Amino acid sequence: MRVKIRLFASFREAAGTKEVELEVPDGSRVLDVVREMAERFPKLKDMLLKEDGIREGYHIVKGGRWLKESDLLMDGDKIAIFPMVGGG
Repeated sequence: MRVKIRLFASFREAAGTKEVELEVPDGSRVLDVVREMAERFPKLKDMLLKEDGIREGYHIVKGGRWLKESDLLMDGDKIAIFPMVGGG
């Protein structure tokens, strides 16, 4: 199945692109796609992953909804990865 990933801010800079389309196995979860992104773009690895899963400090969103690493993805899904923003 194919999944499109839009990257923002520091993730876009590290990958050198604003959008990626990945071919992943049917039944892939968010964590699987993030791992594939880290493999394809080594500069993203430490930004996206920790030893036991997805690192905190950024959001993965599909259709305005935050995703968890265990959420299933479907063919044609479009997700976005962007850092959390704080202000005060």
